[in-house]
Amino acid sequence: MGESTVHAEIFTRLNSLEQSLGAHVASCTERRLREEERQQHNDEKIVEVRKVMTEIHANIKETNKKIDDVKLNVTEIKTKFAIIVTVGGFILSQLGNLIAAWVGK
Repeated sequence: MGESTVHAEIFTRLNSLEQSLGAHVASCTERRLREEERQQHNDEKIVEVRKVMTEIHANIKETNKKIDDVKLNVTEIKTKFAIIVTVGGFILSQLGNLIAAWVGK
């Protein structure tokens, strides 16, 4: 083999290696970009999920407050009803006494 043939063979192999290396770098770059896009998508979804969880938490707190308000209202109603029943019983008792006194005369 002549020197120029050896040089040509080396040059051909170097070109082939350069093309292979370029294809490998492009493949790795593409893979890395896809992974970054996937990670960005995942990060966006995480942010969305956190927003929804925050809204749910706020709704739960609001619902619990409304439940507490209803419990207070029920307690007030029970108290007022007990007062009405007690006063009503007293009035009926006094009315009964008046009727008994009137009948007894």
